[in-house]
Amino acid sequence: MKILHTADLHLGAINKKLNASQRKVVLSEQLKLCSDLFSYAKKNDIELVLISGDLFHTTATAAKIEQTFFSYVADFAKPVIYISGNHDEEKILSHTPDNFVLLSGGIRFGDVVISDNMVALNKEDKNIVMLHGDIYSRGNDYINLKSLKGEYVDYLALGHLHSYSEVDFGRGKAVYSGSLQGNGFDECGEKGFVVLDTTTMTHHFVEFSKRKYQIVAVDITDKVKFNEIVKEIEDNLKNISTNDLVRVVLKGSYSEDSEKYLNLIEERFKNIYFYFELRDETQFKVDFEKLKAEKLSFKAELLSLIHNDDSLTEAEKSQISLLSIEALRGDDLSI
Repeated sequence: MKILHTADLHLGAINKKLNASQRKVVLSEQLKLCSDLFSYAKKNDIELVLISGDLFHTTATAAKIEQTFFSYVADFAKPVIYISGNHDEEKILSHTPDNFVLLSGGIRFGDVVISDNMVALNKEDKNIVMLHGDIYSRGNDYINLKSLKGEYVDYLALGHLHSYSEVDFGRGKAVYSGSLQGNGFDECGEKGFVVLDTTTMTHHFVEFSKRKYQIVAVDITDKVKFNEIVKEIEDNLKNISTNDLVRVVLKGSYSEDSEKYLNLIEERFKNIYFYFELRDETQFKVDFEKLKAEKLSFKAELLSLIHNDDSLTEAEKSQISLLSIEALRGDDLSI
């Protein structure tokens, strides 16, 4: 038997950074991914679909989204087994198709048992347990794997964390399928689902997302001219799909002469990618060798005082030096 394991679909979830048009696209893509998932299941002889929690993002997800999803389930016809998650655990599911099963206890398919607990698992069966929680961090949703090592669990189908991962334990594996698509820059990387073959109790991850969240660090140290900075960013983005949501984080240091025009940089890239944002984490550096050549310079004296103040951290020196130069030039202050 081949089983598809997914979780954390979070239908109806929206990244508030996106504009109205982008949000509409993302909501449509969420349902399209679900449709494609069931199409994949049909084409690849999947007998069973497991959804390990957080099917919907909130208990108040639009009825149209719910109805559309369950139309895909009904069309699939084979069993779709679900456990609730922390986002939708109080949601009342109405008008669900007959093949949609809200798991309570265990269900047997030959020698394969699907359960939401460890009660009465038999050693001779192939036991798949569905849970929603965090095996890595202690908290309200913590799952203690050590307590499961003595149980007859062959595959722990987990939900809650949005990236694929697996951990050996006891006679089986604990596997997070991850989500089908990210919903923020804390959810970068590949997204998809897992296919489990119960004949051999082996599984593999299937990448399935349409677009990814990508964070790209770009060091602009020694890049002074605007075109040099833009070129450095372009070089770092050359392998990033235009379908993706991109955050560029500027790193390194820059000098007083730097043409680091953040608004222009953002304008240059924002229409290339589905979504683009710019973060500036660069540090302002004073060229003291250059300042030494300046005679009777108030700026040089001021910056030297800041540089030699041992009560300040390097970050504070950088910020105060930048503000001082901006004030002396009559520029808008970077605060």
